Amino acid sequence: MRILRLLLLLAGGLRAADFIAFKSTTLTATPETLTVQQPATGSKSVAFLSAYAYCSVACTVTVSRSGIAATTTAFTPASLSQPTDTPATTAFHTSNVGAGTTLATYSLAAGESLPLDLTSMGMIGDNTARNLSIGTDSITGTAKIGIKWREQ
Repeated sequence: MRILRLLLLLAGGLRAADFIAFKSTTLTATPETLTVQQPATGSKSVAFLSAYAYCSVACTVTVSRSGIAATTTAFTPASLSQPTDTPATTAFHTSNVGAGTTLATYSLAAGESLPLDLTSMGMIGDNTARNLSIGTDSITGTAKIGIKWREQ
């Protein structure tokens, strides 16, 4: 019985927590970029799960990683696991993340949605330049971007 309690206690410390950062923005000749970024210290292992992008008008969506650290505008992602879970990562909307490595670029027609499977992507280690961004080009319309990930 003691061993079972010990194993349950240890397993609780290894529990993964899922988060989502979502932003819907009405834009006037401006872009929207959503960034999920590791902290300078105290990071956790991040496994990206999926993402979503939508534009009410024709737009170009770019997925990039490892940009110069974003500093604006941070917001709190929603926990999908427990209401009390707090992410180690930081999410930014209208992000000023610097140029990174472009992984993919997609052209969306007006009103088109883009679901993305990110299960092959992750981040490990303390470093604010460890980030993932999804952004639109400058548009006049509504952009919706969401990124879902797991921390452990």
